[in-house]
Amino acid sequence: MKLVNILTQKKYRKQAINYVKRDYFPIDESLEILENAGVTDACAILYKRKGEYRKSVSLYVEVLTKLSQDVIIAVSVMENIRAFNDPETKNESIRRFDELITMIIDICEKEGSRHLKKTEAEDLWLYSIE
Repeated sequence: MKLVNILTQKKYRKQAINYVKRDYFPIDESLEILENAGVTDACAILYKRKGEYRKSVSLYVEVLTKLSQDVIIAVSVMENIRAFNDPETKNESIRRFDELITMIIDICEKEGSRHLKKTEAEDLWLYSIE
């Protein structure tokens, strides 16, 4: 768990996301450490791996709300209203926004349809949209 503690440090938080995606990475022990440190993205991945899709989506939405609407609007204006879905954009905020939305959609579309009952999958979509 020393590695997880290191990954909570600010300069390593982005790397935490890559580590927790791995199948062999422990879920419950890591979750406790990462939640206490506020590494929300990594926690969302671990909850997805644990099968708690609604909690995972909730955490991704939390990260999205941290990307201030003002920042996104300012970036759009500065980049001459470049589309958010443009892989050519060099703006990290827009790329991060797209990445988070894609993760939420993947959870709803892939995990929800494979592992949940139809009504639960629909509820997950509606929760995500809300």
